[in-house]
Amino acid sequence: MNIPTQNPIRLKVIERLNKELGKDIKNLNKIDVIKTQLINEKETALKKIDLENVEAHTIIKDAINKLNKDIESIDKINREFETYSTNAIQYLGTTNDIVKHLQDYVNKIKSLEIIIEYFNISKKIQNISNELYQSIIEHDDELSVTLYANLCEIQLNLRACPATHLLIYLKDVIHHWHNYLKDKFSVVFDEILKQIKWPFVNTNLTSPILNSNNESIIKLQTYCEYLLQIQLPPPNEQLQEVPSTYTICLPIQLLIRPLKKRFQYHFYGNKQTNRSDKPEWYMTQILTWIRDHQQFIQNIIQPVINRLAMHHINARIEFMKGLIQICIDKLDNELPTLAYDDALFSHCVDETLGMDRELRTVYNLPISQSGCLTPLTNPVILQKWLNMEKKYALEKMDSIFTSSTALQNIILNDDDDNDNVDNIKITECGNTFITLLKTMSERYQSLPQPGHRLQFLDLQLDLLDDFRIRLLQLSHPDNTLTSSSTTPGITGGPLSLSFTSRISYILNTISYIIDTLIEWSETIHFINLHYFKSQFIKQHGHTDSELSRNEDEPKETDSVFDETISLYTHMKNDLISMLTETVVLDVKARSRSYRHDTWNTMQYINDDRSLSLTTSGCPMYQILATRLHELNELLTIQIFTSVWKLIAKQINLFLYDELILENFFNDGGAKQLHYDIMKNLLPLFAQFTNKPQIYFKTVIEACTLLVLSKSTAILLMDTLDNESIQTQKDALQELGVRKLNTEDAINILKLRSDLREVIYRHY
Repeated sequence: MNIPTQNPIRLKVIERLNKELGKDIKNLNKIDVIKTQLINEKETALKKIDLENVEAHTIIKDAINKLNKDIESIDKINREFETYSTNAIQYLGTTNDIVKHLQDYVNKIKSLEIIIEYFNISKKIQNISNELYQSIIEHDDELSVTLYANLCEIQLNLRACPATHLLIYLKDVIHHWHNYLKDKFSVVFDEILKQIKWPFVNTNLTSPILNSNNESIIKLQTYCEYLLQIQLPPPNEQLQEVPSTYTICLPIQLLIRPLKKRFQYHFYGNKQTNRSDKPEWYMTQILTWIRDHQQFIQNIIQPVINRLAMHHINARIEFMKGLIQICIDKLDNELPTLAYDDALFSHCVDETLGMDRELRTVYNLPISQSGCLTPLTNPVILQKWLNMEKKYALEKMDSIFTSSTALQNIILNDDDDNDNVDNIKITECGNTFITLLKTMSERYQSLPQPGHRLQFLDLQLDLLDDFRIRLLQLSHPDNTLTSSSTTPGITGGPLSLSFTSRISYILNTISYIIDTLIEWSETIHFINLHYFKSQFIKQHGHTDSELSRNEDEPKETDSVFDETISLYTHMKNDLISMLTETVVLDVKARSRSYRHDTWNTMQYINDDRSLSLTTSGCPMYQILATRLHELNELLTIQIFTSVWKLIAKQINLFLYDELILENFFNDGGAKQLHYDIMKNLLPLFAQFTNKPQIYFKTVIEACTLLVLSKSTAILLMDTLDNESIQTQKDALQELGVRKLNTEDAINILKLRSDLREVIYRHY
């Protein structure tokens, strides 16, 4: 349709229509919308125009005429659109039928192509199978292996194929030829093993036939290569096959088979070598076979594996795993019976742990391999093992605390650092108990599952708690030590010691246990257990052991021993306070005459060289010196430092409250007390610190005020009574008095006999 375009208004209309409708013919249905919109705009415009004046305004009239013509053009375009739209719909209907018809043909073609491909693959499988059969008849072993590999490659390419019947068919074919070839090659492989006198014993270990250039060895390697190439392919997920545990490669299986027959002959049935009380016999035999054959495996079999680029296979590890499995089968057979005899069961567990340790340390069995400990993780056997560990541990703890030397310090080895002899005082019971826990850790730390290790950790934590309770019972002089079992109270060795000695040894034991647990907390073994325990708590909210110990929500910890260390530390602090109180009570008991001496009537001695310790104070200072020396000999430096500091603190307050504040002093008494403190009390503690005066500030400052000259004391009292607080503080500090406040200083000055007149005047 040709539309004149000279008129600019007409051009704008066309431009607007092109913009609204676009190039797609299907958008012509918007014409009705545009028409309605324009009519509405026209009516709106007409309402705004005074039609009576239209005649007077030619421009408006022309615009209206043009608008009417445009509307007529739109109507014409709309009619043409309806025609085109009808034709387009009819055309699309025709083409849809054609497309649908063609799509059916395309689907049929694809289906036929799939069927053809299906039959081609089936035919190919059948052809390869026929060729494989022919190669077997012709004794072409190399071709047989190649054809088998082709079948495995087909299966690998069809892993995502949904044709399950085809996959099942291919799987059956592969299994058929695998079994056939395995049996065929195994016969040849066994014959070669007989030629080289496998398995090796001491008489043929150095036989010349083991040379890698020997014809039999070359043939053995060839068939080893064949056996490696006919391994079954991995399971197919399309067939919902469950992945099986990794099996040992075929050559290693055949190498182990004669050893397994020998093992069953000697260690099953009624043979004299099959003794339940001698598990070390068959375990030693397994280890001997590993030792005697590993060089052959490494030098003859491993090169074949490397040549095939099967780098995931380690022949030496595979061989060990196969022999270990023989031992595992034997243990699975023996342990349920041995569980009824504690001695036999315990011996078997120890031997199994020893074998696993030797496998890892001597023969380098990787940590990732479970070793021979799998039978011990059977729930019934593991629980029996835990019960045995607990039983023997409790029996050992009972024997520890009934020993007459339980709390004696052990003698360090000659090669120990001499500087640590005085620093570390380890008691026999502490050392034995820590050794017990350490040995237990060494036994269970090789268990593959963290859950099993956590069970042993809980046992260790329970034993630590039991040991703490026993020490707590032992620390009370009126209580006898009782075991955690139902046995009556145990009395004996430790209880025969003096109270001070006993508490000191117990403190050394507790300190040693705390230090050891802190050290263990930083080892990989217990760090891993802390991580697994934390994960378990996050998932389940708590562990069974935590429920029994604490009903609150589990808290974040830094190590598995945090709670135990906290309990031991609390007990240590309590015992330090108890020991300190005992010493201070002894000092107080011998201080009565000293405290009630005639301090206000003593003779003033001008020459300090003529002064000596107050006679009434000798018993008190003597018992203090004796107790400090005794504790210094008994306690570790760390604990003793805490003890003497507490003693000094309490003695300081005691002398201030009970002696100084309760007496009056003349010049002679003040000077004598000052001499006793500075020349007798401080030297007792000077052997432990360079500044003993730090711990007796109250007493020393009181003595300083007591020995001031009378004029200075009067001036100080006047200052303390009349001046500002800051001036009072400055005055005291100038005299070296910083601990006592103004009120305390005034109270001390009031105790001076020479200031009574001044005191009466001021107060």
